[in-house]
Amino acid sequence: MIIKKSGYTFSEVFIVLLMGTALLGIVISGWLVFYRTCAFERAKARQRVNVEVALEKIKTELRLSSATYTSGYPIGGTSFTAISF
Repeated sequence: MIIKKSGYTFSEVFIVLLMGTALLGIVISGWLVFYRTCAFERAKARQRVNVEVALEKIKTELRLSSATYTSGYPIGGTSFTAISF
């Protein structure tokens, strides 16, 4: 009498599960590296834009200022005295 066996053995299933877990770990770690790199580059670009905006504001303020008048201060401004302790 010949018994026909079908299906996989435990060792075959175990090996496939190990390989699948390793592949999943590689994919997730690759995605995390990509995500962190993108976040870092996005923050760096945001800082670069902030620096450019600040420099443009400084240039604008310097162009609007003169020896007798500086924008942002009242024309008939009061004099200030310093207090030291």
